[in-house]
Amino acid sequence: MSVIIRVNKAVCLSWRCLLVAVSAMTLIALLTVSCAPAPAGSKIEIKPRQVDAKPVAVAGLTATTAQPTNTAVAAKPTIAERLPSPISTTVQVAAAASPPSAPAGQQQPASAQASPSSGLPDDAGAIARVARTVRPAVVQITNKQVALDEFLRPIPVEAGTGSGVIFDQSGLILTNNHVVAGSQLLQVTLADGRIFDARIIGTDSSSDLAVVKIDGSNLPKADLGDSDKLQIGEWVVAIGNALALEGGPTVTAGIVGALDRYIEVQGGNVLFGLIQTDAAINPGNSGGPLLNLQGQVIGINTVIIQAPGAGLGFSIAINRAKPVIDDLLKTGRVIRPWLGITPITISSDLVRRYQLPVKAGVIVARLEPGSPASRAGLRQGDIITTIDDGKIQGVVDLLRALSRHKVGDSIKVKVVRLTAEKVEEQELSIKLEATPA
Repeated sequence: MSVIIRVNKAVCLSWRCLLVAVSAMTLIALLTVSCAPAPAGSKIEIKPRQVDAKPVAVAGLTATTAQPTNTAVAAKPTIAERLPSPISTTVQVAAAASPPSAPAGQQQPASAQASPSSGLPDDAGAIARVARTVRPAVVQITNKQVALDEFLRPIPVEAGTGSGVIFDQSGLILTNNHVVAGSQLLQVTLADGRIFDARIIGTDSSSDLAVVKIDGSNLPKADLGDSDKLQIGEWVVAIGNALALEGGPTVTAGIVGALDRYIEVQGGNVLFGLIQTDAAINPGNSGGPLLNLQGQVIGINTVIIQAPGAGLGFSIAINRAKPVIDDLLKTGRVIRPWLGITPITISSDLVRRYQLPVKAGVIVARLEPGSPASRAGLRQGDIITTIDDGKIQGVVDLLRALSRHKVGDSIKVKVVRLTAEKVEEQELSIKLEATPA
């Protein structure tokens, strides 16, 4: 059943202009954060907030790598290009530090290093106990790739280093996908100096997680905790191979600054449910654990954001990582439900500029032919406002809604659709399929 609302022709014209603009904006990456190991200190300028008007190629929602589909239209200024430029910040993937070039004295801005104003935790020895217990289970992962020397002979070269944490005494290690991406050889170094060759069990670029394995005896391990129990202001400890410094993992401490943050990264991935902390996290820390004062892993450190006067770290909550780990151990990959759309978060600027009939939701910027959404009757230009009676304010809400479902589930999707001279509210039933490999 649909509800029809009469609107004037000016609104319809604005809507059609928006559709033209949307078709030119399909699949533009929201942040240019490098997710591959890179030399320490490499920086990428991003524009973090007023980018909601740009299309997001969201992992699990689109079938192909984000690319513009209409070059003739793309040559015209897009909506996003006409928006005022936001203040730029610097994002560093905490990922990879290159040992030869890592400056030993390099540090995060003072705000990232400073202890919380509340002083030490009630138990002053807690941080030391966490470091003593868990530090042996934190490893350095060296990503080696093959290059050609001056005589065109293949030789292994270090592409970068990151961190990981042994979570099972059989030698299973949890780390970031971008730490191991593109590797031809992985080398794992323990805090006690032992070195092992490692093999990849499975990777998942959408969550930026990977599981690798080493074969050894008497291996230390860290216990996985419950990130749902975290509270803002709670003390946490970060351990990792910061800047690839010699002498083993670095230990820093801070507090949980916020929960359920999200970061939009290159390639269309949206990392959500992140833990924000002011514990110092540096290049080389990626894949290392964030721990509570009981010494349990409650996050995997992945991204640094630096802005004037601020330095923030973000960790993947371990409760979001656990189902990914299970899938990687079973099949080597994560199979997610797929709609087959490229969405855009509705911003106040879009509402004002195009006289949109709603103030929040997600515009379908692109629809994959033959996708579940296409077969169910969803159209380009539709605005998704609810899924299963839960409000959709933007792309992250859409991702969260899909993450609660499995392949084969059916979802109820309410959309607002503007046709020739009317606005219709429709409800569709969409059966989710597996994301194409």
